Amino acid sequence: MRVVADCVLREKIFESAVSSVYKAFWLRENKPVILKMLRKERPSSHEIFGLKYEYEIIRSLSDSPGVIRTYGLERFEDGLVMILEDIFGESLDRITEADSLNLEQRLKISIRLVDCLNQVHSLGVAHLNLNPSNVIMNSVSGLVKIIDFGLASKAVFDGGGSRNFSVMGGRLPYISPEQTGRLNLCVDYRSDYYSLGVTLYELFSGKLPFDSADPLELVHCHIAVKPIPPSEINPAISGGLSGIILKLLEKNPDNRYQSAYGIITDLKLCLSMLLKRGVIENFKIGSKDKPERLIFSSRIYGRGDETGKILDAFDRIRSGSKELVAVSGKAGIGKTSLVSGVKEIISSRSGYFVSGKFDQLHRDILNNAVLSPFREIVSQLLSESEESLAEWRVQFLEALGPNCQIIIDIIPELEMVVGPQAPVPKLEPIESENRFKLEFQNFLSVFCRSEHPITIFLDDVQWADLFSLKLLEFMLADPDTKFLLVIVSYRDEEVDSSHPFITTSGILEKHEITISSIDLGPLDSKQTTELVIDALRTHGGGVEQLGELIHRKTQGNPFFMKEFLKSIYDEKLIHFDYSLGVWTWDSAGIIGRDVSTNVVALLEERIGKLPDSCRNMIKVASCMGNRFDLQTLSWFFNQSAILVAKQLATAIDEGLIYPVDDNHRLIELGLIEGIDEASVQYKFAHDRIQQTSYSLIADHEKSEFHKRLGTVISEKTPLEFQEVRLFEIVTHLNLAASEADPAAYRHYLAKLNLRVGKKAKESTANQIALSNFCKGMELLGDDGWVNDYELMLELCTQATVSAFLITDFDEMNRHAADVTKHGRNLIDKVKVFEILIQADIARNQRYQAVRTALPVLRLLGQKFPDKPNKAHVIIDLIKTKFALFNRNSESLLQQGQMTNEEKLATMRILRSVISAAYTVAPELFALMICRMVRLSVRHGIAPQSALAYAAYAMVLIASLEDIDSGLKFGELALQVCKMEICREDQTRVTFVYYAFIKTRNALTRDGLEPLLDNYRLGREMGDFEYASLSAAFYCTHSYGAGRDLVELEREVSGLARSIGRMKQETTQMLANVYHQEILNMMEPSGDPCLLIGKVCDESLMVSQLSQTKENSVLCAIHVQKLRLCYSFRDYKVALESSVKAEHYLAGAKGSMLVPIVLFYGSLARVAVAEGLEGTDRFQMLRQVSKDQKQLKKWAIKAPMNFMHKFFLVEAERFRISNQFSRAMDYFDLSIKMAGENQYINEEALAYERAGMFLFSVNNEVRGKFYLEQALDCYLKWGATAKVKDLRDKYPDYLKSPSAPIHASPGEFIDSAEDLNIDLTGVIRASQNISAEIVFEKLLKKLMKIVIQVGGAERGLLLMDDEGSWVVKATAFSQQDDESLHGGLFNVGDCDFSPAIINYVSRTKKPLILNDARADSRFANDRHIKLRHPKSVCCIPVIRGGELTGILYMENNQAKGVFTTSRVEMLEVLATQAATSIQNATLYKNLDETAKKYESLFQNAQEAIFITDGRKIKFCNPKTFELTGYSSVELYNRELTELIFQDDLEIFLNQQDKSRRSASESNICSFRLIRKDQTILWAQNNCVLIEWDGDPAILNFLTDITEVKLAADLHVRTERLKAIGELASGVAHNFNNLLQILLGEVELALINLESGRLVNTTKSLDQIRKSITLGSETVKRLQSFAGIRSSGSSSSRKIFDLSQSLIQAFEITRPLWKTNLERNDIYVDAKFDVAPNCYVEGNESEIFEVLVNLIKNAVEAMPEGGIIRGSTSINNKEVVLKIHDSGKGISEYDMTRMFEPFWSTKGSSGTGLGLAISQKIISDHSGSISVRSQLGRGTEFTICMPLASEVPEESIIAVGQGSQKSLRILVIDDSRPIVTLLEDLLTAFGHDVLGACSGDEGIAVFVENEVDMVICDLGMPDTNGWEVGRRIVSICQEKGISKTPFVLLTGWGGQSLESVRLSESGVDGVMEKPIDAKGLARLIQKMFEDVEGA
Repeated sequence: MRVVADCVLREKIFESAVSSVYKAFWLRENKPVILKMLRKERPSSHEIFGLKYEYEIIRSLSDSPGVIRTYGLERFEDGLVMILEDIFGESLDRITEADSLNLEQRLKISIRLVDCLNQVHSLGVAHLNLNPSNVIMNSVSGLVKIIDFGLASKAVFDGGGSRNFSVMGGRLPYISPEQTGRLNLCVDYRSDYYSLGVTLYELFSGKLPFDSADPLELVHCHIAVKPIPPSEINPAISGGLSGIILKLLEKNPDNRYQSAYGIITDLKLCLSMLLKRGVIENFKIGSKDKPERLIFSSRIYGRGDETGKILDAFDRIRSGSKELVAVSGKAGIGKTSLVSGVKEIISSRSGYFVSGKFDQLHRDILNNAVLSPFREIVSQLLSESEESLAEWRVQFLEALGPNCQIIIDIIPELEMVVGPQAPVPKLEPIESENRFKLEFQNFLSVFCRSEHPITIFLDDVQWADLFSLKLLEFMLADPDTKFLLVIVSYRDEEVDSSHPFITTSGILEKHEITISSIDLGPLDSKQTTELVIDALRTHGGGVEQLGELIHRKTQGNPFFMKEFLKSIYDEKLIHFDYSLGVWTWDSAGIIGRDVSTNVVALLEERIGKLPDSCRNMIKVASCMGNRFDLQTLSWFFNQSAILVAKQLATAIDEGLIYPVDDNHRLIELGLIEGIDEASVQYKFAHDRIQQTSYSLIADHEKSEFHKRLGTVISEKTPLEFQEVRLFEIVTHLNLAASEADPAAYRHYLAKLNLRVGKKAKESTANQIALSNFCKGMELLGDDGWVNDYELMLELCTQATVSAFLITDFDEMNRHAADVTKHGRNLIDKVKVFEILIQADIARNQRYQAVRTALPVLRLLGQKFPDKPNKAHVIIDLIKTKFALFNRNSESLLQQGQMTNEEKLATMRILRSVISAAYTVAPELFALMICRMVRLSVRHGIAPQSALAYAAYAMVLIASLEDIDSGLKFGELALQVCKMEICREDQTRVTFVYYAFIKTRNALTRDGLEPLLDNYRLGREMGDFEYASLSAAFYCTHSYGAGRDLVELEREVSGLARSIGRMKQETTQMLANVYHQEILNMMEPSGDPCLLIGKVCDESLMVSQLSQTKENSVLCAIHVQKLRLCYSFRDYKVALESSVKAEHYLAGAKGSMLVPIVLFYGSLARVAVAEGLEGTDRFQMLRQVSKDQKQLKKWAIKAPMNFMHKFFLVEAERFRISNQFSRAMDYFDLSIKMAGENQYINEEALAYERAGMFLFSVNNEVRGKFYLEQALDCYLKWGATAKVKDLRDKYPDYLKSPSAPIHASPGEFIDSAEDLNIDLTGVIRASQNISAEIVFEKLLKKLMKIVIQVGGAERGLLLMDDEGSWVVKATAFSQQDDESLHGGLFNVGDCDFSPAIINYVSRTKKPLILNDARADSRFANDRHIKLRHPKSVCCIPVIRGGELTGILYMENNQAKGVFTTSRVEMLEVLATQAATSIQNATLYKNLDETAKKYESLFQNAQEAIFITDGRKIKFCNPKTFELTGYSSVELYNRELTELIFQDDLEIFLNQQDKSRRSASESNICSFRLIRKDQTILWAQNNCVLIEWDGDPAILNFLTDITEVKLAADLHVRTERLKAIGELASGVAHNFNNLLQILLGEVELALINLESGRLVNTTKSLDQIRKSITLGSETVKRLQSFAGIRSSGSSSSRKIFDLSQSLIQAFEITRPLWKTNLERNDIYVDAKFDVAPNCYVEGNESEIFEVLVNLIKNAVEAMPEGGIIRGSTSINNKEVVLKIHDSGKGISEYDMTRMFEPFWSTKGSSGTGLGLAISQKIISDHSGSISVRSQLGRGTEFTICMPLASEVPEESIIAVGQGSQKSLRILVIDDSRPIVTLLEDLLTAFGHDVLGACSGDEGIAVFVENEVDMVICDLGMPDTNGWEVGRRIVSICQEKGISKTPFVLLTGWGGQSLESVRLSESGVDGVMEKPIDAKGLARLIQKMFEDVEGA
C-alpha cells in the first residue's frame, strides 16, 4: 500500500506522458479523493509549473459547480501532487464505450456539458482541451464536471481583439482549426465549441469526425475537410441534432455558435421533440444564438478583387516564378488583415506563409523584418519528426557547406537544426558582404521549392532600412530563386518617390521581376454595415441605419470602425438585452458622440481610461517598439514581474495589447520560478495603438524613458547576453542623447555606436552600420578630431567603408574627405585610399583607380614613371632579380612577418590597384608586382606577399619567358598562401597559378579541376571577383582543351549564370563570349563567325568594353572570332581578328589567349599568304616565322599543350612552299600529338587541314580518309556546325545522311528548331555507340537509341548473313530490355513487312510510310493486312557502299510519326552503327578462323613483315605506308637498303640473335630510311617462326620518331635539371675555394713583408692547388652539361675512377647536405677507395653516371642515412660500388630498373637516368648491376676494364723549357693575361711578343719571324678562329711552313669542333686557367712533333 501526500493510493485510472491519476483515500480528511501527480521521480521545472498553473486555474473556478474542485497542492518528494474531489464518476469516453446510453440520456448529458462549459467561459477561462476523457459524470446522480485545465487560458477573451495563438497541445482529434496555428484566426472561447462538436459527434455517432493515425492528415482534415453528417452514420441523429453538431464543427469560428445559450436552447428543443414525438425533426438552427459580447468576425470585407489578385500571384509562383505584390493604403485601412486573410488558403495549397514586421523605433539585426520570417519557419521545423528534421539538416548543410555559421549568426534557431558549426574566417568588408549574400541565397533555395512555395509578408515597409531592402532585392533578383512570393505593405502617405522601397522596386523591375500593386481604399457604407451585422449577429431592427451611422463617423476605415464600436460598447451606447435576447443601441447618443476623423483620439481615450500604473507601463512599452518583454518593464519600474504582469492584464482586457505566448499566465498566477521573464513577451494589438501611446509621452519624458531603458538593460543584462541586446541598448541611448550630455558620456556612447556599427557590418547590415558610425561622429562633434582623434578616425573610416558597401558614393566621398583632411599621418589615411580605389574599380573606372593610387604610393616612397614602358619593366625585373639573389624558396618561406607600418600600407595599396593596372596599364602592373616582391623579400611576409609572388611568376613568364623561374615562384606563392596571414588571397593566388602559370609545363586539362574548385572556394570566401574569373578561365581552358561541347555548354551556361548572380558583369561578358563560341560550334547558324546569338552580341559588347577599356575581354572577343573564322575558312576576317586581338594582347599578358593568338593567327596568315606574292607574301610569312619561334619555345617547355600547334603551323608552311612530303609528316605529327594529349578539337582541325591539302594535290583517296577522321573527331567533340560545314564542302565524299527518302504523300517535316534540339542527342548517342565493342551490348544500345530517337513503338535490326536477312535484335518502347536473337525470317510468321524489307534492300534508300495501309505498293503484304500498322520507317545500314543491315520501325498509335529530319538523324546513327557493328563483330570473332587473323594482319597499325634474316619475304600494308615502298618493291629487298648505315650492325645482330633462339622476342631501335630518303626512328620486335617450312623471323615495326624526340627532350631536361641542382654545389665549392685563395694571398703578403720566404712558397703552392681544383670543377660541370667533343678520340682518356668517385661526391655534397639538413635529415658519406684504379674512356660520361647514382641514393633515404662508396681492383677489372641504407627496391622493380621510362619516383622522375647510365657503361665495355633488399638498402656495382697503361706526367720545372729558346707571339684581349704569359714564357727561356687584339697580333706576326702563336679564342674584333685562318694564309703567301698555333679558351676544349679546329690551323688547345707545367709540356710536345715530322 503506497501513501502519497497523506493519501493511500487505491487504483490508477489514467496515465499520460507527464502525469498519472489515481483514486485514493485522504487520511487527514477521511474521504475519497482523486490524486493527480507527475510521473517522473524528478520532473522538470516546466512540468512542475504546469501542474501549479492548472491548480491555480481550477482554484479560480471554485465557484463553478461544473468544474472539479481542488483541495490542495502538496509537495511529494521532488514533485507535486494535486488533490481533487472524487464525484465517483467515470470519464465520458469510458461511459460511451459501454454503449448503454440511449438518445435521451445522451442529449441530457450534452445539455449538462454545455452548461458546465458556459460556467467556465463566464469566468473568463477557455478550456482549450475539451474531449470525452476530460468530462466526468456520475451515472447515478447525473452530475457532470469538466477536468484537466492544464491548457486553459484566461487570455482569449479580449472584447473582439484579434490575436493568433498556437497552443496545439490538446488531443489532436479534438482541437479546433485555429489551434493548429496554420490559420490566421484567433483562438478564443469558440475554440471550445469546436471541441464540443467533436465530442458530441463521437457521443451520438460512436465515431470521430476525422480519424487518422497521421498527425499531418488530422491537421489537414480540421482545416480543410468537411465531416460526414452524423445523420448519415446514425439515422437516429436526424434533423436538427445533426445540424447542431455540424454548426459546432464549422471551420471558421464566426460560423459556429456564438453563445452557450444558443447551443443549450437548440439541444433542449431536440430533447423536447424526442420526448413528445419520439423523433427529432428539422428546425432553424441557432435562431436564438446571439453573441453576448462584442466579437468581430475575421472576415475580410470588400476586398474580394484584391484577395484574388494575391492568390493569382501565388498560383503563378507555384509554376516556378517569383513575384512582388505591394499593398498600400492609409493606417488602419486593412492592409495587414487583407494579406493575413490569404494565409489559410496558401497553407491549404501546400505553401509556407511567414511574416515579418518593420518597427519604427528598433532596427536591430536579429529582429530584422526580413529575417524574422525565416526564424519563424526554422522554429516550425523543430516541431517536425526526427526523420523530417534529419532531411532538413542535410539540405541546409549541403546548401551552406562550411559557411553555415554565417546564417546561424542571423537566424540562431538554425543551430538547433544543424548542430554547432565551425566559425567562419573573417574577411574584408566586400568579401564578407559577398559571402553573406551568396549564403543567404543558398539558404533561401532550401525553402523555395515546388513542393512548398513560400510566401513572405513584410508589413510596414515604410519603416524598412536599407539592409532589409537589399536583402529583399537580392532575394528576388537572384535568377535561381523560384517559387517565391513576397508581399509588402506600407502606408502610402509615408512612402514617396524618394523612399528607398521605390528605388528597390525600380531595380527589381530592371531585373524583370513581376510587381503587382494593390491600393486599398476605405470601405463603403454597405461593407461597413456588413461588418456591424457580423459583429452583432443581428439582421433588421435598424442595423442598416446603425451601419450607415458608423460609416459616417469613421469614413470607412476598418480599424477606426472597430475602435469606435468598442468605445460605444464600453459606454453602453450599444449593448445586449438579455431579457429580449437582442442587441439594442442608442442612436442619438451615438450621433452625439464627439469623435475626430482620426482614430488616434479614440485610442487616446481608451488608453486614458487605463489605471495610471497600467497607462504608464503602456507608454514605456511603446518606447520599446511594437513588441516588448516583461523583464525590461519590471527593470524599468523596479517592480516584480508578477506585479507588472497583473497591471498589464487591464490593457490585455481592453484589447490594447496581447501576450505572444502562454508564459504570462504563470507569471500572473505568481508561478515565476524557473521562468525567463525576458521570454514573456507582449505585442500591441495594432501599430496605431503603439504610436498613439508613444505620442502621449512628452518630449522630455521620451528622452528620459529611452535613456533609462538603455541604462537598465545595459546594467541588468548579464554580460554573456549583453551582446545580443547591444542594438537595443544603443538605440535607446541614441534616442535620448543630446548636446547637453557630458563629454565623457558622449565619448562612451560614441564607442558603443562604433561597436554596434562593426557588429552590423559583420552581418553586412551596412546601412545600419553607417547610421551608427555617423551617430558616433555626431556625438563627438566638430571637436572630435582634436579631443577624440583615434575614435573619430575609426568612426569616419568605418563610415567610409560602409558608405562604399551600400554604393552611396557621395556619402563615401564626404567621409573620405574628412579623413584625408584631418588624418595626422599617411598610415591613418591608407584604409580610406584603399576604399576609394575599390570604389573606382567597382564603377568600372579602372584608369581612375590607377590615378587614385599613384599619388598615394608616391607619398609612401614608391614612385612610378608617368608612362611606363618595356625598358622600365626590364630594369625593375633586374632589380628584383638582384633582391632575390641567393634567396631560395626555403629562405623566403622562413622569413618573419612584415611589421613596418609604412611598408604594410604600401602593400595594401598595391594589392588594391593591381587588378585595374593589369587591364589598363600592363607595364605599370609589372612594375607594381616587382615592388611588392622586393618589399616582401626585404621586409618580411605580408598578407599580400603570396599574391605578389604569384603575379611575379606571371610577369616572369609573360615578359621574360623565364618559365622555370615562373613555375618556381608560382609554387612558392601556393606555399605562402597557406600561411594564416595570407589566407585571404588564397583564391587569387590559386587563380593566377592555374590560369597563367601551370599551363606552361602541364596539360591544360589537368588545371581544370583546380580552377573549378577555386571558383567554389571563392564563392565560399566571398571573393566573387576571382571566383568568377576562375569560372571564366575554366570555360576557356575547357574549350581549348577539347572538352565535350555538349557537356561543356551545360556547365558554361550554369557558370555564366552564377557569375551573373555574383554581379561580376565584365567577367560574365567574358563567359558569355565563350558560351556563344560553343553554341556557334554546336548549332548550325547563318554565320557561325559572328558572336551574335542567344547569350552574346559582339557589336554591343565591343562598344561597351571599348569605353571602359576592358582590354582583356576585348582581346578574348577577337580571339574567339579568330578561332571561329579560321575554323569556318573565312581567312581574311580571321586575320583581321588576329590583328585586333594582338592590339589588345597586353591586357591578356601571360594568359592562354597569347599562344592561341599566335597559333590561329599564324594559320590565318599562312592561309592569306597563299594568295599573295612578292613582298606582301614575304612579310606575312616572316611574321609567321617570328611567331613560330615563340610557339616553339613554349612547345619545348610544355609539348603536351603546344607541340601539336607548332607542328600544324609548320605543316601549313611546308604546304604552301610545295614541300608536300614534309607537310604531311608535320600534319601527322600534329594529329598524333593532339590525339595523345586529348586535344580532340585541334586533332580534328589537323585532320581537316591535312585532308584539304591532300585533295588539293589530287590525292582524293587519302584525303577522304583524313576528312572522315576529321568528321569523326568533330562528332565526338560535339561540333555539329563543323560537321555540317564539312559535309556541305565535300558532299560527294562525306555523304550527309540526307539521301532521298522515299516517303508517302503528306509526310510531316520537322522544324529546324526541333532538328537542332535533337541533333545534340544524336551526337551523344553516336559517341555512345562508337564506344561499345561488345557485340551484344552494342545491339542493345543501338536498338534502345533507335526507339528513343525515332519515336517508334518497336524496332528490329536485320543483318545480311550470306545472302539472307537475319533478325539480330528487337526492341519495344514499353520494355526495359531488348531481345537479341538470330534466325532467318519466315514470311508467314515474321513480325514485320517482308515487302518493305525487300524494297529497301534493293533500293538501298530510306522509306517512310505515314499510313502503311494507304500505300498501294505494300497493300497486299500479309503483315500489313494482319497488323494494320500506321507509321512505318525502314532505313538501310550502309558501310563502304555495301548494304550490311536494315533498321525496321513501327508505330501503331499514330500516323506520320516518322519525319524526314528524324530519319536523317537515324541515318547518322546507322552509319556509325555500321562501323561499330563491324568492329564489334571483328572483336567477337577474333580467334575464330585464320581468315580473321589475315584480316587482323592486313589492318594492323604496326608494320609487320617476315624476313629470312637478310631479305623481306612478306609484309602488310602498314609496312608499305611506313617505308614508302610498294609490295613489289619490298619483296626480296635487302634489309641493308632500308637501315641507316650506323645502325645496320644493331639490326643484323638482332636478326641473328632471333634466328638462334625461338624462346624469346628481341627488341631494338634504329633509324629507317624511307623511299623518299627521309629518316625516321623505328623500334623492331622480332621472334623466330616457321615460314613455308623454313625458319624465318617475324618482325613488328613501330614508328617511334615522336617517342624518340620526346625521350631526347627528356634526357636534355633531366641533364639541365641535374645541372641546376649541381649549380648550388658548384657555388658552394667555389665559395670555399675563393675563401682559401683570399686567405692564402693575404698570408703570402704578410710572409713576404716579414721575410718568411718558405712560408710564402707554401701559400703560393696552396693557391696553385686551389685554382687547379676550381678549374677541374668547371670542366666537370661543362662536360656534364654536354659540352663535349664530337670526336671520340679527343673525349677518351685514361683517368683514375677512384678520384672521379670522390669528386662526384664532393660536387653533389653541398646540395644534398644543405637541403636535407635544413629539414633535420642527415646523410653521411663514407669512402673506401683503392689507388691507381685507372680506366680508359670518356671521363665526363662516367662522371655523369656517378652523379646520377649518388642522387638516386640520397633520394632513397628521405629520413636520412649513410652512403658508402668504394673502389677495388679484381682480375684486371676496376669494381666501383655505391651503397645506400635507404628503403630498398622490390624484386619486381629491380627487373625493370634499366628499362627506359621506368621509374619508381612517379611523376617526379623521367625513368631515363639508369637506362642512360647502363648505355654509357656498356659503351665502355663494362657492366652495371643492382642488388637490393626492402628496408635494408641498395647497392649498385660498376665493373670496367683496368687500363693497360698508367699515365705519366712530364714534370718540367720553371725555367726548364724546351731544348731551345723560341719566339712566341701571345694574343689576348686581356692585358693581364698577356702580361702573365709573357712572364711565364720568359721564365721558361723564350722570347715573347705580346698583342691585345686579333688585328694587332696579325700585324705583329707579319712584321716578325715567329716560332709559335698562342691566341685567345673569344676576342671582340677578330676572334681566334679568324686569326688562325689568317696565319695559315700568311704562311702560304710567304711560302713557309705553317707556324704552330695554340688556341686558348675558357669554354672548355672538349666543346670545340674538330672540323673547325682543322680549318683554322689549330695545333693544340689550352684551357683557362693556364697551368704553367701544362703550358710547358704542350710547347715541348708540339716541337717534338714538328721536329719528328
